[in-house]
Amino acid sequence: MESSSPAPDGSAPAFSRSVLTDALMGVDEASRNALEIHRRLGLDRGGVALEVVATEASLPDVIRQRAEKDGATGQIEGVFHNNTVYVVASAVRSDAHLEEIIANEGLGHFGGRKLFGQDIAMHYGPLFFQLGGAKGM
Repeated sequence: MESSSPAPDGSAPAFSRSVLTDALMGVDEASRNALEIHRRLGLDRGGVALEVVATEASLPDVIRQRAEKDGATGQIEGVFHNNTVYVVASAVRSDAHLEEIIANEGLGHFGGRKLFGQDIAMHYGPLFFQLGGAKGM
């Protein structure tokens, strides 16, 4: 999974990419399971909304436009934007993958913005390299 770089002010969508196309979970199952994961991770108490969409084409325009700009069209599996975690059901391969998406978007992007605010990029850059860059992720 590869994440986009969030804007320093948190206004741009931050999304996770996948190049895999072997989705095994439909939108109804993904929605039911996502709600439980969202609750278990405490994101519901933290003010983070959750929305499961069937396909990338169902995401809000601003997210699809950012994905196109970043060359991520057709690869999005999850997005954090405007205090909402979006999950693209057609990209979900398993319950474990669903939890990974929600944790990355909700805890990684939302939590990082809560911890670091405007300085998120300054803190995440060194962390990325300490973890070994793309190979360490």
